[in-house]
Amino acid sequence: MTHRKAVLALLIFGIAAHTAAHAQERREYDRSIDCSRTEELTGMELGQCIGRDRDLAEYSMGVTYRQLISRTSDKEAAKAVAVAQKSWEAFRMKECEADAHMQGFRPAGSMYGTVVGICLTGMAQIREKELSRQLRVMNELRR
Repeated sequence: MTHRKAVLALLIFGIAAHTAAHAQERREYDRSIDCSRTEELTGMELGQCIGRDRDLAEYSMGVTYRQLISRTSDKEAAKAVAVAQKSWEAFRMKECEADAHMQGFRPAGSMYGTVVGICLTGMAQIREKELSRQLRVMNELRR
């Protein structure tokens, strides 16, 4: 196994373990695929795992974002959060594309989408934690 494949396998395993417990699937995926056994997966199965993990992370982040917006009584604050989220989404895509390029992957290459997808998933998980923190702070200030 090449170094890049080993790194990707470890990343995918970590993402799968973290996200599987925190959100529900939105798309139909082959549930018979064991995403924790990345070394044994075909490229198609690996793509399924990456897609599933990304959907789980996106779903979890979206739930937290909607909770934050719905519990914000200040319209200006809600608007500021919405603008920040939209800006963050644009930043995230550019950041992940740059990250893939820095690792030597190119859009025409077979692994580019995989690397970008893993990055997008990780960043969605981080953003969900940031939004959760904002929600906790808001709830504490209301007490």
